[in-house]
Amino acid sequence: NLKAAFNIQQETEKNLKLGEILEKYNFIDSKVFYKTLSIQLGCPLHNPSLKSIDRNLLAKIPIKLVQENKFLPVRDGSEATLVVFDDPLDETKQNVAKQYFGRNWKPAIGDKKRIRETIQLLVNEATGKTIDLDTKTNQKYS
Repeated sequence: NLKAAFNIQQETEKNLKLGEILEKYNFIDSKVFYKTLSIQLGCPLHNPSLKSIDRNLLAKIPIKLVQENKFLPVRDGSEATLVVFDDPLDETKQNVAKQYFGRNWKPAIGDKKRIRETIQLLVNEATGKTIDLDTKTNQKYS
């Protein structure tokens, strides 16, 4: 599987990281992928939800920066702010987090799709848009 993913990367997906290819082409389950990455990187795994977002900290950051850098501040009960990144090793994203959260924060990794969806929900919420999240019950969330 690793060799096949490497070949895909060389031939058609040059902009994707090897792990992203493994996940995209279903060589590895996304939950296993992120759990493994969390262990390898030594940072916690946290998949954000609207409930877990620290709204006070989020209000300090222009939403456009959140969208561009794909990270979210979340409540985890500790003194340091937990910042969930789609790529916690990206120095540019870390520098933006430092600019807004100072030195008292720690990185976490989260599922890229879940982070993107949560950010979109926050954008929709800020603009007053209502979206249908639950097609089985037709319950609307804003």
